[in-house]
Amino acid sequence: MSKARMAIPKSEYLERIGKIQEQMAAQGIDLLVTHACECESSNVRYLSNFWAVFDFVGVLIPQRGSAMMLTGGPESYDFAVQFSQIDDIRIHPLYVETAAPEWDKPTDAFDFSKLFEEIGATQPIKTIGIANKNIIPHEIMKDIQKGAP
Repeated sequence: MSKARMAIPKSEYLERIGKIQEQMAAQGIDLLVTHACECESSNVRYLSNFWAVFDFVGVLIPQRGSAMMLTGGPESYDFAVQFSQIDDIRIHPLYVETAAPEWDKPTDAFDFSKLFEEIGATQPIKTIGIANKNIIPHEIMKDIQKGAP
């Protein structure tokens, strides 16, 4: 007899994000950027049930509204669509594995300038919190700084 696999319901992931948003409001943080890689995936996994395997993964949490997930190449995007409890999944061209093979880059890719502009259209972004800053690749951090309003 096989046992059913236990799963955390999507509502709990949404509750986790909601609690973080409450703390963000209390501390004056308008947007939180989290990051994960294969060897350090705890924050993103806690927020989304998605474990970074091939590419980098990030979760953006605005102070109000829905979180969005960032990932890179075609495999990670497909896995994120299948397993993530965050519905809004975006491809960021820098969120690919460090030795990524060439592939047809999507036409709907989002860099931080585009993401911050979209979020900023519905709420001001004055303070950005960065989680996992010790594992964010330099090129991604530069893109965050470039896109920051």
